[in-house]
Amino acid sequence: MTDDEFYVPLNIPDPRAELRDEDVDRALTLVGTHPYFNGKHFHIPSSLVEIIEKIGLKINPERSFMFRLIPNGTGGIHLDGNLKSIRPHGINFSWNAARTEMHWFEKKQPDDYIFHNSVLLPYFNPDRSKLVFSKILTGCNLVNLTYPHRVKNLTNENRLSLSIGIAEDLSWDEFKKVLQDNGLVKS
Repeated sequence: MTDDEFYVPLNIPDPRAELRDEDVDRALTLVGTHPYFNGKHFHIPSSLVEIIEKIGLKINPERSFMFRLIPNGTGGIHLDGNLKSIRPHGINFSWNAARTEMHWFEKKQPDDYIFHNSVLLPYFNPDRSKLVFSKILTGCNLVNLTYPHRVKNLTNENRLSLSIGIAEDLSWDEFKKVLQDNGLVKS
C-alpha cells in the first residue's frame, strides 16, 4: 500500500480567514471527545465553493463537517456516515494543533453499531482493529474515508478541523483523479 491510497496533499488555499468567528467559537464549545456539526450549521468558505465548482462539482453541506478534538485526545475508530451512506473522502483542513496523526485500519465489518446524535453509526473495537497506515498530516489533504479511521491530537491544544464533502457520488480514485487532472494535487 502506498501513501496515496490513504491521503494526498492538495494545492488549496487555507480557508480559515473565511470562517465566521461564531462557527469557530461554537466548535470550541462542543461537548465530548470528538464532537462535530455538519455544514448545514456553519458557513462553508466561498473560496472552497468556487474551487470545487470550477472543476464541475458541488459541495454538499450534509457531507461537510467541523470537528473538535480535545487536547491529547484520540477519536474513536469510525467510518464517516451511517447505515445508509458512507462518505468515501473528505477535503480536510486542520488547525490549532500542528501535530495531528491520522490512523487508517483494515477494512472489515463493524464490530457493532452505536447511536450518536440520533444516528446509528458503525463502531470498531480498537482491540480488534488492525492498523494499516498512519501519518502526521498538515495543511490541506484529501483523505480516504473508506477505511475505518481515527484522528489523534498530539498537542495540548484543541484541534479544529474542517472536512468538506462533495455532492457527487465519486469513489476515492475517481475524485482523486479529478483533483489531479485539475492541478489541485501537490506533486
